[in-house]
This record gives sequence, structure tokens and C-alpha cells, in this order.
Amino acid sequence: MTINVKTVAAQVLAAMQGKLTGLSTTQATAVETAAGVLAKSLADIEAYHLAKELTDEQASDLISGAADDAMATLVTTAGMAALDLKGAVVSGLLTLVQVALGASGLGWAGPIIQTAITAFTQTGS
Repeated sequence: MTINVKTVAAQVLAAMQGKLTGLSTTQATAVETAAGVLAKSLADIEAYHLAKELTDEQASDLISGAADDAMATLVTTAGMAALDLKGAVVSGLLTLVQVALGASGLGWAGPIIQTAITAFTQTGS
């Protein structure tokens, strides 16, 4: 299955902007780019998984790493206050889970990313 990475990135950005006000054009572009990279990464992981080039465990590890990287990237690129930013990043990632994972056949990876989101919301940063 294929996903429209640009559409997913735009939906993630819209979800984040709903939680954050005042994202500059540069920040918004960086967030959208980061979301697009993650959506493409997830689609690629699923393609390799379906082709039996990755085991379930390997795919899970890659998805978990991609989610962690995305959170760090979104935090850095958005550059906003920590509490507001956490809500925005979580909204963006939840949108990604709903849209990209379902569209790419990676629905089974939702709980993996949800675990990463939960850990992120519990950190002090």
C-alpha cells in the first residue's frame, strides 16, 4: 500500500498548529518536512516488512526508533515552550498514527508508537 506523504505531513502540521499558535513559516515548513520524512519511513518499513525482509521484531524496533526520532525532530524544529509543545507533538503523532499507519497497513504498529508517545509525555522536558 502507498500513502501520500505530502497529505500526511500536512495533516500532522494542521494537528500541531491546532495546539500551537505562532509557528513561523520556517518552523511550520520544518515540522511538515519532519512529518513527511516519518510518514515515508513508516511506509518503507512496512514495505520491507511485507516483503519479509524484516521480522516483526525488527520492524517494531525501527518504528519505535523512527517515532523517537520524530519526537526529537518535532520538538527541535517547533522550538516552542515545553508544555505547549508536548501537546502539539502528541497531537501530530496521533494524527500520524491514525492516517499514515492505517493507510500504509501499519495499523499494528500503532501501539508501538503509542508507547513512545506515552513515554514522551511522562518525561520532564
